[in-house]
Amino acid sequence: MRTVIVGGTWGINHKRSSIVDKLSVLFDTNELYNGMPGLSDLPMYPDGDLIIWMPDIPNEEAKHYPIKSGGAVLICSKVMRDGYSKIDAVSRIFKMHGNAVIAISKRMSFYNFELIDALGNTWYNGISLPELSDAISIFYLFTKDAIRVQSTWVPMSLRMSDENFDNVLGLLAINDTLKDSIMTQCGSRFFGNVSTRCQNLFPTIRAKTGIYVSPRNSDKSEILTEDMIFCTMENGVVRFYGDKNIKPSVDTPIQIGVYEERPRLNFMIHGHAFLKGNSYPFYTGETERYCLCGDMKEKDEILKIIPDGFNNGIINLRNHGFLAFSDTLKNMEMMFKLAKWEMTK
Repeated sequence: MRTVIVGGTWGINHKRSSIVDKLSVLFDTNELYNGMPGLSDLPMYPDGDLIIWMPDIPNEEAKHYPIKSGGAVLICSKVMRDGYSKIDAVSRIFKMHGNAVIAISKRMSFYNFELIDALGNTWYNGISLPELSDAISIFYLFTKDAIRVQSTWVPMSLRMSDENFDNVLGLLAINDTLKDSIMTQCGSRFFGNVSTRCQNLFPTIRAKTGIYVSPRNSDKSEILTEDMIFCTMENGVVRFYGDKNIKPSVDTPIQIGVYEERPRLNFMIHGHAFLKGNSYPFYTGETERYCLCGDMKEKDEILKIIPDGFNNGIINLRNHGFLAFSDTLKNMEMMFKLAKWEMTK
């Protein structure tokens, strides 16, 4: 594992960070950049498998976010000043396209470190740097163990059929109402994705299953019909179609796989909250294993607990959120009218 650590105070009042020096020793770091006068010395394209990004840069300077190589794990940091919350720390991950954040706060004469992943799960919370480094190493291995599927753009204009347009429009209306419900009950932003089986495959598309799915790295609270992306999966590769090279949700291959194995399902909505309780007139359950967004192992976890023949339900994905599935929009809407939500499980 090639490790790059960047930290300390940068700029005119540059200063080394003792915390960063200690972490560097614990990781047997390959490259260390610790408190330098020139911002031009920041490695904006760090060459590492694990990148720990903790520089203190003056507020008047432009933001400096590293661009990691494919497959690298980026862990950033956030100093937790008065009034900051866990949501603020997790937001730093999305801004930097990272994998986790170290939330740093002061406890009397000690610094406290909380390692949080992009789904809000805490991997370590304490004052020990050796224990923090162990947690980072465990998180790194967990992330690298995820099974990812390649995606490729097919620059082809496809007209959405009237039937698919009506299904997408109805699904997005339900998603918008769900967003309001979750934000009211949980007081959080709304992340996740929506998808629907393509009811009429295009004659030129030769695939077993085609779906419309929301785009990657976008707020699903204001998605429009024209934002939805048509996708198929062929020979283990997701093919996405359209005029623009906009990638579909990272969970696309997982959901295509579920649609293929459960042919009666036509709609799915995934969000980063949890169904509260299990006394509902529809199917509920919970996966056994925590999988990251886009990890194909989650497909098997989902299929384990959605028996063939259960066409409507909401399940909790362990440490990840919920997945709602349905055969009709009417049944999807009915479930969400009854569902109660919580932010942690």
